[in-house]
Amino acid sequence: MVTAEKHRNGTPALLSVSGLVKEFPVGRGLFGTRGVVHAVQGVSFSLSSGETLAVVGESGCGKSTLARCVLRLLVPTAGTIMFEGIDITDAPTSQLRRLRRDAAMVFQDPFGSLNPRLRVASSVGEPLREARIGSKREIDTRVRELFTQVGLNPEHFSRFPHEFSGGQRQRIGIARALALHPKLLVCDEPVSALDVSAQAQILNLLGDLRDELDLSYLFITHNLDIVRRFCDRVLVMYLGRVMETATVTELFAAPRHPYTAALLAATPIPNPRLMRARGRTPLTGDPPSPLSPPTGCPFHPRCPRAQQRCRDEVPPLTPSGGSHSFACHFPLEPATTS
Repeated sequence: MVTAEKHRNGTPALLSVSGLVKEFPVGRGLFGTRGVVHAVQGVSFSLSSGETLAVVGESGCGKSTLARCVLRLLVPTAGTIMFEGIDITDAPTSQLRRLRRDAAMVFQDPFGSLNPRLRVASSVGEPLREARIGSKREIDTRVRELFTQVGLNPEHFSRFPHEFSGGQRQRIGIARALALHPKLLVCDEPVSALDVSAQAQILNLLGDLRDELDLSYLFITHNLDIVRRFCDRVLVMYLGRVMETATVTELFAAPRHPYTAALLAATPIPNPRLMRARGRTPLTGDPPSPLSPPTGCPFHPRCPRAQQRCRDEVPPLTPSGGSHSFACHFPLEPATTS
């Protein structure tokens, strides 16, 4: 598979997110609100046309919440979301109809995202019917085209979801996402529920579609090996905050944040000698609760480099040359070349 190392500097951002915050009140009832889940805290990033941005981090770090806010499936608590230069943060339903055409989601569970009572042709054609585009015959023709585009037999479009394998069902989900010719696909762990061979096939398909249709991907994943092979840039999240962001090459060669280094250390390498030579300490302990995040840097309770300043001050996202930025008071030293 050809990697997507082609960050398009200087091109206008397709998607621009600034200071995004999403909080969920809990315990609302007779005794009022008992607390707030701080799911996303001040996240900012941009995404260019044709680019793939990976969002990585442990479970519960806010990746999926961020994705749903970007698509306005969740209403942000604060911050700004710009899509093609248009502010959609507080856009009404009528204005969001355009976003629904230009941005779509590929879900993690290919079976759970499809209605088991509907034939797959109905599921794939649903966005077209909702948008009132085309007659029944035209929709059927478009569905057959989509089946061919994602590598499925168009003659099978009248079957039910249970008649397909997991990889085929994910292809159906991708076909549905492509129905309205979107510019952005938000992929929320799109291959984590598949076996290894199906993962490779779906990633190859997504790569081919990206090149053929000039798609942009916001790619949510916990698999750093996939990030290395498939993505352009990486956004590392921890407890709702951005810890580090860089190109794939920069991040894997010289992580500056201890959390990023720990994530990389936990990624297996099929070579024991290289694993020993890597010499990074894997991450230990569990993340704090987003109901009561720690003061200062959210990573300091688990960080081997933490000092008093880390407990008192939230580190700002600091540029480190190029597109590399990190939020750490005591970062790892950059790699040196001899």
